[in-house]
Amino acid sequence: MLGARDLNCGIVVPNESTEGDRLDAMLTAFILVESTREGLAHLGSDLAAVEGVAEVYTVTGDWDFIAIVRVREHDDLAKVVTQHLTRLDGIERTQTMVAFQQFSAHDLEAMFGLGLEDKQA
Repeated sequence: MLGARDLNCGIVVPNESTEGDRLDAMLTAFILVESTREGLAHLGSDLAAVEGVAEVYTVTGDWDFIAIVRVREHDDLAKVVTQHLTRLDGIERTQTMVAFQQFSAHDLEAMFGLGLEDKQA
């Protein structure tokens, strides 16, 4: 079971005080979307309107869009993909990737800055 987020490195680690508390646990997935030619004009806004889709980007390469999904449970992700995206016109194919860990510049600065405040004093 997931626990509190370790602020120093961005890794979710279990502990006794948060065992069973999943209020802050979010599942993030990246859905690569290949559009039909007709779908290019409207699919970005259609994807963004789907509940659970936090952001949508147009991209270069083999895929046309990346939808970032943030939901609470795997079942919620399954609903986004199988019940909502399948109803949108203009999707040729998709590939879904579930994120395991998140890293940000803030997390990395905190991780590499550990102990520096003691040496500066």
